[in-house]
Amino acid sequence: MSSEESDPRDTTEERSRGPKLRKITKLSWERSKLKNIKEILVERYSSGLNAKQRRTSARVSRCEEVSPRPCPVGGPSWAVRTRTQ
Repeated sequence: MSSEESDPRDTTEERSRGPKLRKITKLSWERSKLKNIKEILVERYSSGLNAKQRRTSARVSRCEEVSPRPCPVGGPSWAVRTRTQ
């Protein structure tokens, strides 16, 4: 199927809903400085998108759930919270 052809299973309703919602979980080892930097980057990136890019970008939902992702070994001290902090 070429990029110009549409998938017959793809209905107009499904296309209009846009990308699926992505759940963002907290990192238990993340320091507030890293969290603040990430928020600034997301804001700046989002502000540079045109209308079509905003419509097709992934929708995100931040939740209180904690990610099972382990703390990176040897991560920078300004970004990674140690267990004793």
